[in-house]
Amino acid sequence: MKRNSKQVSTGCPDKAAQDRVKQAALHPANTYAVVDALIRANRDFDLLILANASHRLGDDLPYFVRRRRDYFVTHLLGGEPPQGYAVGQGAER
Repeated sequence: MKRNSKQVSTGCPDKAAQDRVKQAALHPANTYAVVDALIRANRDFDLLILANASHRLGDDLPYFVRRRRDYFVTHLLGGEPPQGYAVGQGAER
């Protein structure tokens, strides 16, 4: 299979895939620099760090699915999410 010069640099054939490769290579210090700037500007923000997770938004991680749902319930619906609910198990703990 022939590759053009753009594909050789990242090993990815399309722009979206190249961007994902670049994002995966970002150093955590970049995130902390943004957090520092937000704190210095006295801005409110929410941050959830999922260690060793991919950039697929953690849809395969029940913890992330629950946290995302809880965030939307709280901040968009103004409700109170159920406590101790285990995503994917259909039962509360």
